[in-house]
Amino acid sequence: MSAQFRCFVCIAIVACLLPGCGTNPEPERIRGVITVVADAAQEEEMFKSIFVSGSAPADREAYATASYSPVEPVTNQGSSATVSVTVTPSRMGGAAGDNVAQKEPEGSPKTVQWTLEKVGEDWKIKSAPL
Repeated sequence: MSAQFRCFVCIAIVACLLPGCGTNPEPERIRGVITVVADAAQEEEMFKSIFVSGSAPADREAYATASYSPVEPVTNQGSSATVSVTVTPSRMGGAAGDNVAQKEPEGSPKTVQWTLEKVGEDWKIKSAPL
């Protein structure tokens, strides 16, 4: 083995040991979109902004009353992704006088399939059944 080849192999090994080397950042970006759905549903424009144009469901308020967790692994195929999402219905609660509403579980969680599409640099939801 030549000295140049050994040097190349050493550099390649060190580079792959660096944090993030060889990892796909897209699953984390997809997770991020899914986990903000309930908060985004509080305001119509924000809700529409996380969906592919024309894909935002009309029943926005229903999306505000649940929590959403992507089921691992989250993967993408190029500019599209199909993700299993656990939807947990909840109700708003909190003590009298609280300024911050808290979600409390209400109902059984269920797992559904959502589709996302990459639009420019952003992931947006194309289909999100409850």
